[in-house]
Amino acid sequence: MSLDNMRRKDDSVAHSLRAVAATVEQLAHDAGWRVQFIGSLELLDGRLLRQLRKAADTTAAVGGPIVNIALAYSGRQEIIQALRELLSTPEGLRQARTGLTEDMVARHLYTGGLPDPDLIIRTSGEQRLSGFMPWQSTYSELYFCDTGWPGIEERDFQQALDQYASRSRRYGQ
Repeated sequence: MSLDNMRRKDDSVAHSLRAVAATVEQLAHDAGWRVQFIGSLELLDGRLLRQLRKAADTTAAVGGPIVNIALAYSGRQEIIQALRELLSTPEGLRQARTGLTEDMVARHLYTGGLPDPDLIIRTSGEQRLSGFMPWQSTYSELYFCDTGWPGIEERDFQQALDQYASRSRRYGQ
């Protein structure tokens, strides 16, 4: 859920967050998934934030696929925050002056230390990323699903995985 979506004044935000909580609960109890949350999580309700942290802690040691769930997320804000963090220390300032690299910035992103996503599933029939993971999505495969987020079901997810499995990844080659 984007930072812009979080600013909506209608009931859709609360409904979507309840759906996220239910999905997270299910993922945390299904073996094989590591759940991670990215975004401006400090903007979330304390109860929801505790539930998310519990799920992340429960699945932290799982060696399977990582599911990044973005809440109160803005790709531009993520990059700004990464640069602020990088430049907040004398060592970071020195490194930036002598040769800023992609790896330096990437280490300070919400996903620092994790591989870039292999697959990004965009729900709601939209054919755009809307600022989602602009840094990390360079070589990600994209899947667009007509079903809106909280209505996405296991069959939608399986269809995305099946289509992803049939693709030939070239990584810019």
